[in-house]
Amino acid sequence: MAERILPAPDAVATCPQDGKILDYYVGTFEAVFVLLHPFIKTVSIGKEQFVPPTYPGRLTIVQNCSLVSWEEVASKAGLSSIAAVDIGLRTMILGLKMEFSNQEYADKIESLVESDLIIPPPRRMLF
Repeated sequence: MAERILPAPDAVATCPQDGKILDYYVGTFEAVFVLLHPFIKTVSIGKEQFVPPTYPGRLTIVQNCSLVSWEEVASKAGLSSIAAVDIGLRTMILGLKMEFSNQEYADKIESLVESDLIIPPPRRMLF
């Protein structure tokens, strides 16, 4: 039986399996931008609304919440960087293999979320 040779994946339509975004796109793009969805701080609506199926829409969030940057979350949670925030968030949703997860980071974010009425970015954007 002949061995099938697949073409290289189109870099514009794929993402790296190992998570090394900059290395993956070397030679394809001059720059790579990574979008970090902000955390949300409730101002005039209740935190209990931020669950399916009552998760507020974009307009409601813009009118009734303030944005919290990943840098601010890292600082308030006592984490060293936004990379630690990323690891903590992905640990919270069981999105990492055990050897890459960090429960301490996840616990610090969870504590901040509970104490400061901060809503973490949803697993997938709803709007």
